[in-house]
Amino acid sequence: MADMTVPECVRALAGPIGDLGARWMLHPETLQAGADAGYSNGFAWYFAGRGGVLGDVDADVVVSAFAYFEPNLVHKMWDSGIAVEGPRAAGHRFAQACADWGQRRLTGVVGLDRLAALADKVIDSAPVEGLTLFAGWRAESRPSDAAARAYFDIHLLRELRGCVHIIATTVNGVGALESILTDANGTAYAVTGAYNAQAGSIMTDWVAKSTTGNFLIGIGQAGTTAAYTASTAGTTAPGAATNVDFQVSNTPSSTVIIGLIGKL
Repeated sequence: MADMTVPECVRALAGPIGDLGARWMLHPETLQAGADAGYSNGFAWYFAGRGGVLGDVDADVVVSAFAYFEPNLVHKMWDSGIAVEGPRAAGHRFAQACADWGQRRLTGVVGLDRLAALADKVIDSAPVEGLTLFAGWRAESRPSDAAARAYFDIHLLRELRGCVHIIATTVNGVGALESILTDANGTAYAVTGAYNAQAGSIMTDWVAKSTTGNFLIGIGQAGTTAAYTASTAGTTAPGAATNVDFQVSNTPSSTVIIGLIGKL
């Protein structure tokens, strides 16, 4: 197999890391682990667990670190979640749930040691300036079991990618909700993040600003150019376009992602 260039590697890894690294978080097994520990609300468990690595902080710090959830939701879930056992304990428990989930599924898979070695190289060499949530997770103890370690590293890479994505969209002037809605599944994600009340007005505003049906937004996602269509059915004024194509274009901030993964 020919060696991959850094951009090729980034493009190939972004999807799998984003997908695989998130599967455990709200999985029934993880939610059950939270319920067993006294978390009556699975979403409160998610916020306290994932954000617990930040320590005993105000909810606004979690809003900043998570970025893509409506602030009032974050405040409610964070405050109720950390009331169970405190943020640090919640973070440790959530980390263990991640390791357990990966161990149950990856045990026996060939090549896990090599995967972890490569992932660790990226994780340990990445700068943490501005990457608050990733920094918190990197400080957690990593599992010694090969399967658990490999999956935990995938989660860490996902948090790294997520933090860089937040920086890239922010630098380019794209807000949290706008970023969500540029995704092909953006409207569903907006509802998950409790933005459903605002999503319609945002998208209507975009359509109003677009006279051609195309509204160019420079997000700078790993140096690629991709088109995303966000449906505006039911949200537009009479006679307005029903779909808007959002172009993700190459920008200087794109190189941030490439620089972080480049040491593979």
